[in-house]
Amino acid sequence: KNANDMEDLGQAVNKAEKSITRSKDHAGQLLIDIDTLKNDISATELQMQELLDLRNQDVADFRQAVKDDTDAIALLEQAIAALTRFYSKNNEELSLVSKKQAPEYTVDQDKAPETTWYGSKYGGRKKETTGIVAIVEMIKEDLQKEIKEAKADDATSQAQYEKERGALQETLDAQ
Repeated sequence: KNANDMEDLGQAVNKAEKSITRSKDHAGQLLIDIDTLKNDISATELQMQELLDLRNQDVADFRQAVKDDTDAIALLEQAIAALTRFYSKNNEELSLVSKKQAPEYTVDQDKAPETTWYGSKYGGRKKETTGIVAIVEMIKEDLQKEIKEAKADDATSQAQYEKERGALQETLDAQ
């Protein structure tokens, strides 16, 4: 009976040793899996930080662009007011289209037409410069449109950021 007991104990020890070896192998694999998950989590967190940094830079650029455009609009409004006062004070038209017609050449097309002023009486091409107010107003409108489009683009970018961050957060939670 002792021999049988010894044989049974030997088999039990053998079985326990194999179980320990399997447990050690499994523990080793679990440690590898833990390291892999830690690396994955770090990579995901890094991606989230990079995404946040990019978004913050985009927001800063957007705010600077809107500020620059707003400042430009204020300057253009001042220019429009000053030009309007100047033209009103000098009884000039504020139209974009010049009513002056091109000179007619009667003798020779290569010869310049005769001028109608002498000395310091020349007042410039007043009729042709009055359209500057309309041009400045168009530039102002373009800047206003640019601000509106920039705001729409920023809203789209914010929605995209939130979508990507949510996906990364879900990945992080799953890890």
